[in-house]
Amino acid sequence: SHSHMALLCYFCFNLLLLFLYFIIYAQGVDEEEILILSSLYNATNGPSWTANFGWDDLRTNLCSQERRGTKGVVCDTDGGHVVELLLDSNNLRGNLPYDLIHQMPYLQVLDLSYNDISGTMPGWMEHLGSGHPPALVSLSMKGLGNPLDMTDFFSGTKFIDTMSSIDITNSNVQAHIDSSLCFRFSNLNVLQISGNFQISGSIPACIDQMPFLQEINLQDTGISGSIPQTVCSLSSLRSLSLGSAVNEDTIDSISGVLPSCIDQLSQLESLVVQHTRITGPLPSFSGLAQLSRLILEMNPYLSGSLPPSFFSSNSMLSLSLVDNDLQGQIERDGEEWNMPQLERLLLGRNRFEGNLSRNLGENSPRLQMLDLSFNSFQSLIPSSFFGLPNLIFLTLNNNEFSGLLPAIDGTPGSLSSLNVAHNKLTGTLPASFLNLLSNGNLLSVDLSHNYFINSLPSSLSESISDIRIEENCFDEASLNHTLWCYPPSSISSCTPQKDPSGMECLSSWYDDGGHLDMLPSDGSSVLSSSSLSSSSTLGISSSSFSSSFTSSSFSDTTSSSSSLSSSSSSSSLLSSSSSSSSSSSSSSSSPSSFTSSLSITSSSSMMSTSTLVASSSSSTSSEAP
Repeated sequence: SHSHMALLCYFCFNLLLLFLYFIIYAQGVDEEEILILSSLYNATNGPSWTANFGWDDLRTNLCSQERRGTKGVVCDTDGGHVVELLLDSNNLRGNLPYDLIHQMPYLQVLDLSYNDISGTMPGWMEHLGSGHPPALVSLSMKGLGNPLDMTDFFSGTKFIDTMSSIDITNSNVQAHIDSSLCFRFSNLNVLQISGNFQISGSIPACIDQMPFLQEINLQDTGISGSIPQTVCSLSSLRSLSLGSAVNEDTIDSISGVLPSCIDQLSQLESLVVQHTRITGPLPSFSGLAQLSRLILEMNPYLSGSLPPSFFSSNSMLSLSLVDNDLQGQIERDGEEWNMPQLERLLLGRNRFEGNLSRNLGENSPRLQMLDLSFNSFQSLIPSSFFGLPNLIFLTLNNNEFSGLLPAIDGTPGSLSSLNVAHNKLTGTLPASFLNLLSNGNLLSVDLSHNYFINSLPSSLSESISDIRIEENCFDEASLNHTLWCYPPSSISSCTPQKDPSGMECLSSWYDDGGHLDMLPSDGSSVLSSSSLSSSSTLGISSSSFSSSFTSSSFSDTTSSSSSLSSSSSSSSLLSSSSSSSSSSSSSSSSPSSFTSSLSITSSSSMMSTSTLVASSSSSTSSEAP
């Protein structure tokens, strides 16, 4: 019947599946692979591995589908060979078996990263004889804790056509790079060997024989010499990193010029050249339409001006030219600033100069970090800088910016660090900035070494952990005890400095009950009512003193005494701005708003309530009626 026939077919089908299972798996895993993996387990303290299930009985568990298998082992579909060995971050400790790779010819992926293994990586093909050709595609041995000798691995003479990726970043590897690399790994896509100071050699001129290279990172190695022109033939190259990221002076460095033909690498997305001896001029970069990351930092011999249209890119995300010897203007007539995707712009420690316009901020609205420090920019600070909604760090110190600090457009909730120190900024701080100090999210503020003249808020935002205001012309109210005592460890005392008009700045504020002490270098001083509005004691001393006071200077003074002393002094006390040396006149205003009496004596001990005392060992004074 049809039902019996169907049942018989079902039985035969299952019998066939069972037969095939025994045919495939009865053979088991290759005996040599079991032996070499057992050797690896025993040599690297297998019982102490972070995860080691299945490794204690490889004959039973390896590639088993009935059991959980073996941690870190991937087998082929037939279950007869190991194709992936993934033991990264697994606490392997000890020497790597020398024949690990050449006893596993079917292995495609090997990852032993972040373990404390050492030993010698074999030349591999040299030991295989006529066996199965190697299949390794990816080798990852990053962050190894002990020295590993890979000299034979890189300098062998046999061709390994399967290898696609080598990543041995920060692994204390010893090796030598030469022309063998080109012929041994001609199909390589990724070469990541950074952070291995014991790798010596140079960039081989035959690198154009590795046409599939997409990523090259040779940073922090002993590789030295020039960048060959043949690197420009790597049409698939997406990332190139050279030099030293950790600024090690003892490392042999890349030198010569950055090839102008690098402009031909149309697929290049990232170019990093740090702490090298390369020289200028810079290539045009105009053909690098995909470039999103350009880091040229700490290259003391890299000089010259920026190429035309350098700041016109629709793909650039991060641009850093920090600490080179570049010069000239960054905004030039006839060139458009257009970097709409830019998030990081770092141009500090060069010799850039000239004016800046609003275009920098307006045409780079996604900026998060902006560093123009230690240059010679001379313009006003563009107001567009303070309207960037995502800006976190704004660093403009040590330039020649002048004029007023721009008002803040909107609420820059992201801004956490502002540094405008060592410029020529003047005038009062805008109300929007004062509000930011009181209520914003700033962590660090440096306004020092400028000529700001108005008051700071009496209380600061709780987020601020560091603020510097020394070497300015802030009035006394800016130096009240609340500001100076919060936070107590981060504010330096002021020292004298002149503002652009020649006026002396307030030198310091001592929190001793309101003692305002002004110590100018030459004795010249102009005081206004804002300087003395809450002062209880005024002490002015100098070796050569000449000053003018208006009656309004003392209008709100709660002091009962003031003292002027000098070894050779000439002073005038006036009710208006007109004055002559060695004279004083009473104010036309009510005596109660000024002082009830004026006494001049050679002894500073004559101090009494509501008395102004001018004392000197040698003085000439007169009192007008």
